[in-house]
Amino acid sequence: MSRRSRSIPPQMPSSLGKGRYQLGKAIGVGGMAVVFKAWDAWEKEARAVKVLMPHGARNPKTRTRFLKEARTMSLLDHPHIIRIFDVGEEEGHNFFVMELLEGGNLATYVKKHGRMSPVRVLHIMFQVLQGLDYAHTAGVVHRDIKPHNMVFDASQRVVKLTDFGIARVMAGNVERITASGDTLGTLAYMAPEQRADPRDVGPVADLYGVGATTYLLVTGRRPLELALSDEGDCRALNRVPESMRNLVALATANETMNRFTTAREMAEEVSRVLQTLEPPEFYDPPVPACELMDDFEIDDTIVQVTDEITLLRDD
Repeated sequence: MSRRSRSIPPQMPSSLGKGRYQLGKAIGVGGMAVVFKAWDAWEKEARAVKVLMPHGARNPKTRTRFLKEARTMSLLDHPHIIRIFDVGEEEGHNFFVMELLEGGNLATYVKKHGRMSPVRVLHIMFQVLQGLDYAHTAGVVHRDIKPHNMVFDASQRVVKLTDFGIARVMAGNVERITASGDTLGTLAYMAPEQRADPRDVGPVADLYGVGATTYLLVTGRRPLELALSDEGDCRALNRVPESMRNLVALATANETMNRFTTAREMAEEVSRVLQTLEPPEFYDPPVPACELMDDFEIDDTIVQVTDEITLLRDD
């Protein structure tokens, strides 16, 4: 079967980097870019290559956002953030080369397997928070924290953050690429202040996304309109320990002053909660999908795309 599909323009290249990167099958297709599994002929390693589609390259704002993602990720070197190896342009094709993770993203995992055990979820979130603490210390706010942008390695033991396409650099001269009236991010995981003004959000908005993702992973329900006082949501959260319910409540508080103040502070609380839970093993059997799984649908049409950006226009 050809690696091409109706959603991938036929003019996409078969190799890049003057033949260094041999592009194989498409492993992710978004509105503006395609992620290919590729072979690095120089390093003799499998990689992931993200290529901007031709119509995206013709849009100055989209091209700027694509290049900004590559530039931002190339500055971040952490075990829980996907690494960037190369950035380039060849015959009009903008691309960047990333490490390849083949364990799938967390949204796909939950859709396939159902909710996870609380202990496993907390271990995963601890890794995510370590990556966020590093990014925030470097002056980068992700702004699109959600399970789609958290990717397992092949063992499904290590999780890494990806898709910094709408990240905001806090230090220095902030590059403004968010147009007035646009909301960038994914509504179900978006902090209230980000919905109000996506151009001026801080690290605590990312922590809201971590809390909303935790809610999804441990309940199997989408966190859209997340409200812990809602009867249906309370029933779902009653399946998990009280200490974990409190953690989700703190992370997803409507007022920023009522949330955790830093990723490190939230990671410390995750560690504390873990110490109170049994069994202590990380890889206890996954919890089967519950009846609430019927309420869970992945936000976007293509769930395996780690480069996905949802653009919600405020009419």
